Amino acid sequence: MTGTIYLHGAGLNAQSWEDIPGHPLNLPGHGDRPRAARPRVAAMADALAPEIPANAALVGHSLGGMVAMDLAARPSLNIRALVLVDTPLTIRALGVKSLGPKLAPWIVRALGPRMIGKLVSYRVETVAKRREFQHWIASNDPASLSDAMVAAALFDGEDLMHRISGAKIPVLAIFGKTSFLTRPPSCADMNAACPQVDFVTFDTGHMIPQDRPVEMQVAINRFLESHS
Repeated sequence: MTGTIYLHGAGLNAQSWEDIPGHPLNLPGHGDRPRAARPRVAAMADALAPEIPANAALVGHSLGGMVAMDLAARPSLNIRALVLVDTPLTIRALGVKSLGPKLAPWIVRALGPRMIGKLVSYRVETVAKRREFQHWIASNDPASLSDAMVAAALFDGEDLMHRISGAKIPVLAIFGKTSFLTRPPSCADMNAACPQVDFVTFDTGHMIPQDRPVEMQVAINRFLESHS
């Protein structure tokens, strides 16, 4: 599907998407793309904005969804549709905003990307996909992985979604039923900020692109075709 940009989650990269009918981009600090000017979602969006074609649809998973929200809220980009794959408006866990930016760099230095990949990969359902996930996380530069964790911890997308709602951009939110990031309150939060959001929930966790790639793409295609 031309004119559709895919943005991956923290620690992954453009190659980590399955076969998709669109164009995946590396987030700043991932793959061969330089780090953003600062570890914030807005700075990551600033770095990508020049590469977003007119009238594009954006699909983002997790941190990629946060960056996609920021881009979609920019009137100059004229985004035609937004798909958020297990992306919370903000991370609700206690202490994330106050302690996360301090702890993330320490955790990455202490454990390293390879060990972090092993620890987090248990959330991926299948062994083969788990190994792929570990490989992608292990390939990260520690400073870039720290940037991604800090940016996600500090993100608050409520105002962005209000602006997206005001611009009447169609939005699809795909959630994982057992996700550690998007518990049931996420649906209510998203709907309150942007009443036009459509919801799809899969019986899986946060790693929907790895665990339910076919079903995810069917839902995305159906949504984008209905808003073409």
